[in-house]
Amino acid sequence: KHKMSLAKNNSHRLRIGRSCSNNCIYCSILAIKNKREKTMVEIKQELSNLKVKNYAGIILPCNTDVRKDFIDILKLAREMGFKVKLETNGRMFCYNNFASKVVDLVDEVRVFLNGTQEISDKISGVNTFSQTIKGIKNLVKSGADVSIYTVITNYNYANLNNVVTLVKKLDIK
Repeated sequence: KHKMSLAKNNSHRLRIGRSCSNNCIYCSILAIKNKREKTMVEIKQELSNLKVKNYAGIILPCNTDVRKDFIDILKLAREMGFKVKLETNGRMFCYNNFASKVVDLVDEVRVFLNGTQEISDKISGVNTFSQTIKGIKNLVKSGADVSIYTVITNYNYANLNNVVTLVKKLDIK
């Protein structure tokens, strides 16, 4: 796999809803009121519009991987010729079969990791850390192009060296 090298003006953040399995204290998406999930018909129309505007890639933010039609969305994007970057908390990827289904449908997976276990669970919710770490391991094992993203907060800034050490142990290329 190769790094998704899309210029900012050549990729589009495809916001399809606000589903998430975490409850991060810093999340701005959760603050959006009355934001419904887009239907598959609406997503297909938006992708068609992006194609007409010559976008080469899409970025799927905010843990869209918890949607029941997530694989179908990825397949549609691929069929339409888009490169796909996924932003996720990584928890759905703790399931081996899910990770193996997704890896060939995305170019890059950016996983949010908020700290070591105690801090991550404080920021994102209890028991989120272990699923995120297992998800990262499954993605790496499946051959995904994985990057780690850490939102710096008052809760984790003093723990960033430990996050770096942890990421190095995860063997992310």
